[in-house]
Amino acid sequence: KVCLTTSESTPCREDKQRLEDLPFKDLLGLLESTAEVVHSRYRVVMADPDTDASLVAHADTIIGSVAKHIRSVRHLQNRRSFVENSMEADLWRQMYEGRRKRFNSLANVARKVLVEGRIIRHWQHQANEALVSLTVATESAESPSPYKVNLEQWDGLDLFRMQENATNAYPLTRVFMCAWEARRLSSLSKVRSEKVIEFTRAIEGNYRDNPYHNRLHAADVTGATYYLWMRISNRREFNGYFTPVDLLVALVAAAVHDVGHPGVSNDFLVKTRQVLALRYNDRSVLENYHAATAFELMEERKANLLEHTLPSPPVASLRARVVEMVLATDMAKHKDTLDSLAAEIGNHEKLQDVDKLILEKNLVHMADIAHPLRPFEIHKEWSRRVTEEFFAQGDREKALGFHPMALMDRASAPSLAKGQLGFLNFVVKPTWKQLHLVLGAGGDVPNSCLQVNSTIWESQAAAEAPSTVSRCGSATSP
Repeated sequence: KVCLTTSESTPCREDKQRLEDLPFKDLLGLLESTAEVVHSRYRVVMADPDTDASLVAHADTIIGSVAKHIRSVRHLQNRRSFVENSMEADLWRQMYEGRRKRFNSLANVARKVLVEGRIIRHWQHQANEALVSLTVATESAESPSPYKVNLEQWDGLDLFRMQENATNAYPLTRVFMCAWEARRLSSLSKVRSEKVIEFTRAIEGNYRDNPYHNRLHAADVTGATYYLWMRISNRREFNGYFTPVDLLVALVAAAVHDVGHPGVSNDFLVKTRQVLALRYNDRSVLENYHAATAFELMEERKANLLEHTLPSPPVASLRARVVEMVLATDMAKHKDTLDSLAAEIGNHEKLQDVDKLILEKNLVHMADIAHPLRPFEIHKEWSRRVTEEFFAQGDREKALGFHPMALMDRASAPSLAKGQLGFLNFVVKPTWKQLHLVLGAGGDVPNSCLQVNSTIWESQAAAEAPSTVSRCGSATSP
């Protein structure tokens, strides 16, 4: 029952209190029936030529306000990164987020110094005019590029097949330079192409021969970053949103994001009191190390790829953005990273108004865990590799007298199928859901792969005996 005693025919305070006391299910029913009545009455009022214009204006204001609340409610659904009150979800959160306090983001600092103006837009126009295909030579017919890789097709980058070819000794360099040449970033960066190659090979050489966190993974993440970035950039809604500078920092962050990875997690380094954990005060230990290693190599090689030919933005702000993107790959920051993008999407009617610094962190983070979006055989091989690496850490923990988490314990880990389902459901899908909203149709191919892979794992998990524990086990990528 609604009180209609006020001059504007709005519910009185007592009626609002009654509504707040109603069970949520009853409120939803009331909302649905009220919306139907309002819709019907609105059509009648609008069809009446004698309707007071002030009444129409008031109705539009109220309906607009209600629509805004509805949009906010709908976007809240996207912020549910994990299934609550689930033992399995709690296990994943424990595995990836940790409980240590992390330091604040540098995004606010970077945002203050990031300048986008007429000169950058002009440069972008010139660069787009000069865009070349990834499947043809990037300089001339007489001087074809040795870095031709199919980055435009999501299922066209098979790094495992590339690795089988003896001539493909530098997969990360090939992928990075393919993107670099395709977008003519040499016209933006002050560093000569030979120095870019030298730096990229130095980065690649500092990736260790781990089963998973190796140069192949870095190449995969770089390729995924390029693909996702291009699909967003090509959307009509994002016309003028990205500039070549944005691609430059994203590619650098992707290429270096795991350089020097020792094959163990932050948690292992902290609880065993390793030098790196002490150096970085137990906070995003590996991610800080990766970023620092990358910029040290830039300095050593005199190859600061971020030094560009434009008057702005400052190189320091670009470095800050690279650091932020690398730090965002720390799974302890996973939920905060997702929630920040969900809030941006929920707070803006136009996707183009989403904070670029928040979006690029989510983009690189998604690329880092994107192997479940690859064709199944590629995804399965990555899953096998990360399982091998995680079990090796579990063995080391046991040797040191620690009790590894179940996902890292080869004696008690779930099967490959069940482990991957946990990873997909509680980590990958919530992350992808946010980014897919931004990508639109540009994300349909990876999304199709994700659905197929999920169905395959579900089928395999259902076929397993409930008490069976596979010796192959499963773990997932941090």
